[in-house]
Amino acid sequence: MNLPYLPPARIELLYLPGWENSGVIVEVLRLDAWDVFRGGNKYFKLLYNVEQFLANEYDSMVTFGGAYSNHLAAFASLKSEIANKRLVAVVRGDEQREESSTIIRLRNSGVEVLTLDRTMYRQLRDGLLPDFFNQFGRAYVVPEGGSNREGVKGCSLIAEYCNEDYNEIMLPIATGSTMAGIVLGIKSNPIVTGVAVLKGEAYLEDQLRKMIFSQDEKKRLPEYRILHDFHFGGYAKTTNELDAFVSMMRIKSSVPVEPIYTGKMFYALHQRIINGEIPPGSRVLMIHTGGMQYLQS
Repeated sequence: MNLPYLPPARIELLYLPGWENSGVIVEVLRLDAWDVFRGGNKYFKLLYNVEQFLANEYDSMVTFGGAYSNHLAAFASLKSEIANKRLVAVVRGDEQREESSTIIRLRNSGVEVLTLDRTMYRQLRDGLLPDFFNQFGRAYVVPEGGSNREGVKGCSLIAEYCNEDYNEIMLPIATGSTMAGIVLGIKSNPIVTGVAVLKGEAYLEDQLRKMIFSQDEKKRLPEYRILHDFHFGGYAKTTNELDAFVSMMRIKSSVPVEPIYTGKMFYALHQRIINGEIPPGSRVLMIHTGGMQYLQS
């Protein structure tokens, strides 16, 4: 199979105070290091969506997200590559307040921005407004976060970086598409562990299963699981404890983190190591999925 362009891999060793006698080797796959806006898992989620959009001659590509969405920040980067195509971002929120750096980036890149109130946005996201997209001609619609079949297929390419002899691969999980892709794409046999960054244990487990088995894959899957004890109250929620850990990581390592996705993942790893939950001699790969764009504002 001829693979599409894969950004160069950057893998760093990570060591934090408290790991002195753990015997655990931790490496970090820095998907964020390639491009602060387009990098991370968002590049992979959009890859095959763009391919489908261009191959089928749609009039427009439409997607949606919050005012600080990493997905929309990456979506803005597409305009420079497909400048002759109409790109539309539907943003959740009230435009009367000051525009976010993400919305400004979308506008400056040439992406059309349409802001909806939260009620209408939820109805659109949940498929209750099927005629909404008619205003954009024959529209190719990418769901919130890029989490569709094409997004999962793109994320399976991340596994190309993960096929060394790892005992465990860890990553943050929100919609489940990145983790589903890695579970489907991995050729070795580590445990794949997702750290939930939002509430909803039953929902996340169900979504992940649906994404994996909707791909009609017949291959033997690696063991996988979701840890649900590190969301710190829900999506984009934090505590003084998490904030202190993120600050410590910024000082003690070269790996940039934020409290929404990667901070929660690394906190979960840290607790498991200091509590002796990861066997000595283990080699663990942490997947940094990006999400650092908001620090650029």
